Amino acid sequence: MDINTKTANINNHHKDGVYVMGYFSSLSIEEIASMHKQEKNPTIKTRLAAVLHMKEGKSTRAVSDMKLMSKSSASIWKRRFDEEGYNGLSNRKAPGNKCMLNEKERKEVLEYAYGKPTRDVHNFMVSEYGIEYHPRSVPRLLRRLGLARITPRKCHRKADAKKQAAFREHIKKVA
Repeated sequence: MDINTKTANINNHHKDGVYVMGYFSSLSIEEIASMHKQEKNPTIKTRLAAVLHMKEGKSTRAVSDMKLMSKSSASIWKRRFDEEGYNGLSNRKAPGNKCMLNEKERKEVLEYAYGKPTRDVHNFMVSEYGIEYHPRSVPRLLRRLGLARITPRKCHRKADAKKQAAFREHIKKVA
């Protein structure tokens, strides 16, 4: 039986607001160990290991010290496993503000932004749409839109292009 089937078969019962039975108490050490062994994601595997150690009777403090996590994190993973089972151990989408640009505006910004500095893109969004992002958020927005920030290589002020070309030719002959 795979992990998802195993956890889907166990019910998390709540009766009149009173907690009756959860995943942690209903699964045996062997079942949790089997989940741990099958898991490929290292983050979830670490969390399952923490739950397994607590199921074996180790304290939250001991588990947190062994797994190099805070005591509160170990408690949270145990509680989430107890309430939601295996699915409770995965990361949740972090809350955040929605994009202030609609789909059409994003396409226009993407077309405008190609090859331009972020300062110009920021000024474009303010002038065209009246939307002001923090200057440090503009590169993040552009990455989400699929653009990569490129910067020119630094060039020494005394560099001589002719001498560098001659040196490259010399190296080709020698090699």
